[in-house]
Order: sequence, then structure tokens, then C-alpha cells
Amino acid sequence: MLRSLTIAMVGAAVAIAPINANAQAHAMSHGTASSTLRATLRTLLQEHAFLAANATGAALGGRKAEFESAAAALDMNSVDVSKAIGSV
Repeated sequence: MLRSLTIAMVGAAVAIAPINANAQAHAMSHGTASSTLRATLRTLLQEHAFLAANATGAALGGRKAEFESAAAALDMNSVDVSKAIGSV
């Protein structure tokens, strides 16, 4: 199961990468701090929802190692979200 979570997380990172690139390109075209923050938060919150769903599914399924991995990734994402909000 840990392998499937790892594969899912790598797949999500690959799927999210174009979103990050598009968000950053869009923000840079406007050149404002608010657009950059908005794009960053949108991406981080999308990742947060994905990671929370994975952690919840693993917890409900009794997959302890998978849950711990997903929870750690969710925690790192939470730190990133708080840093982005704290930058205002």
C-alpha cells in the first residue's frame, strides 16, 4: 500500500507541476505580489485537499504506514500554507 501511495503522490506532483507553472506564469504576467500570493495559495490548497483525502483514506482503511506517510506530507504542506499566509 505504501508503494501505491508513493505512486499516487508522484503522480499528483506530476499533475500539479503544470498547475504550478501556469499559476506562476500568470502571476508573473501581472507582476503583483497579490497575484503571486493568490496563485501560490491556490496551488497549496489544492495539494492540501489531495493530501488530506489520502491521509483520511489510509486512516479509515487501517493502513498505518500509509497514513503516517500521508500525514507527514500533509503536515509539510500545512507549514507551507502558513508561511504563505504569514508573508502578507
